[in-house]
Amino acid sequence: MLATAARIRSQWTESPSLAYPINNADAARQLGPLMGRYPDDHYDGDGAPATDVGHPWVPCTANFAELYYRLATTIRAQQAVPLDNLSAAFFAPLGIDNTTPLGTAADLLDAAGDRMLQALIFHSDRLELSEQFDRTTGFEKSVANLTWSYAAFLSAVRIRTGTVVHG
Repeated sequence: MLATAARIRSQWTESPSLAYPINNADAARQLGPLMGRYPDDHYDGDGAPATDVGHPWVPCTANFAELYYRLATTIRAQQAVPLDNLSAAFFAPLGIDNTTPLGTAADLLDAAGDRMLQALIFHSDRLELSEQFDRTTGFEKSVANLTWSYAAFLSAVRIRTGTVVHG
């Protein structure tokens, strides 16, 4: 699963034909990355003709942050990093290898998830979460106040904090 997650992340951050320009700007801000639905996504969300490349989605980004948080929690509980030849590509961009102390590995995973949620907050319009963000400008687009977006964000926060978020 971690090898697949690494491949998915690289589609939105490293692949020249798919990477979102906003992720480059966000990296300079120590934010992100924002994630999309799938590589061949052409959905624009605004009724416009299909584009060559889709846009980053709030639920996808929040769910990926949750993966980082759940993995950090598991590492702390099991006192082991599931690092092998297949998962190395997942951990390497975070600076985690077989010499990284367990606590540091978990902290790096939490920090990576935090950067993703911070990107969602940064690009949100008055802390409202739409369906997606424009891949170039980072402005919200498509369905406003999408329930899935809030649910995914709150689920990630719940795992990160260990508490249920009410409200």
